[in-house]
Amino acid sequence: MTLRITMLVVACWQLAAYADPAPSAIKTVDSHGTLYTLETGSTFRAGNAISRPFSLGGPARLRGTFRLAPVGPDGSFDTYVVTDIRWTASAGSAPIYVSGSGNYWIGGLDGTSHRLELVLQVGNMPLQRFDSGVAERREDFPAIGVGLSRSDGSGLDATLMIMASPCPFYGVACCFPDGSCADLPPEQCAKEDGIPQGQDSSCETVDCGPPPPPVACCFPDGWCEDISLEHCILEGGKPHQCTCEMVACEPPPTVACCFPDGWCEDMPLEHCMMEGGKPHDGTCDQVECGPPPPIGACCIEVPGGAVCVMLPEKH
Repeated sequence: MTLRITMLVVACWQLAAYADPAPSAIKTVDSHGTLYTLETGSTFRAGNAISRPFSLGGPARLRGTFRLAPVGPDGSFDTYVVTDIRWTASAGSAPIYVSGSGNYWIGGLDGTSHRLELVLQVGNMPLQRFDSGVAERREDFPAIGVGLSRSDGSGLDATLMIMASPCPFYGVACCFPDGSCADLPPEQCAKEDGIPQGQDSSCETVDCGPPPPPVACCFPDGWCEDISLEHCILEGGKPHQCTCEMVACEPPPTVACCFPDGWCEDMPLEHCMMEGGKPHDGTCDQVECGPPPPIGACCIEVPGGAVCVMLPEKH
């Protein structure tokens, strides 16, 4: 049964007998998190300064998803990080795109309080901080229903009503090239270069095994590096089933490169072109680059007189 928490917009701090989680920089966590979807009743109401650019005449329906992942305790509260906010707000006009991140606290001494703080990019407006303040939860977590507001006297007054529940999760064990495993939807697994292990699989029952041994990867410039087969192919190298200690990568072909001063050097074609040389097939032993161009005195006018320098005639 889907749980839901409904809470009216809170514009002020509702202080109780327990410590309030202090506002802080947005926390990050190395976790996929739980995917949430916004439900009917999620709305965005903008103040005048925001409404005018987007032609919003009233509350706009919010749709989209976000992720919620645990971070750890913060006093008497458990803290979660909110990431991957991907919402659209529409009220009969072109949709407004909303993105951002934030923090969610739940707990308190009696375990009945929560708070949501978000930093959002609404359309092309400046970043805005929305805060619910500390309020009493009326129903059970994990569903979230919370009202947030912004009002700083700048004309950017706005309110949000967020009503969301975790998405039904269909995940499988996803094995990654490094041998690690994560329970993910098959589509996300493939997108992140993993290998789905089949329906009803989970990382608790699947052994992804150790990562495959590296291969000797020879690059076009003759350099060799021991890396995974996938990385070697991705970076344009030529893999060998051994290590670089056992492989002699072929050096790149060279050309005779003649420079404007008559100097010649055997080097790869790409290097010759980058350094302003003129490439010739063969080696410098087989090519005559010719004498350097003649130089002569060249008078150049400068403020207050002239200077004389020795330059090739074409310069």
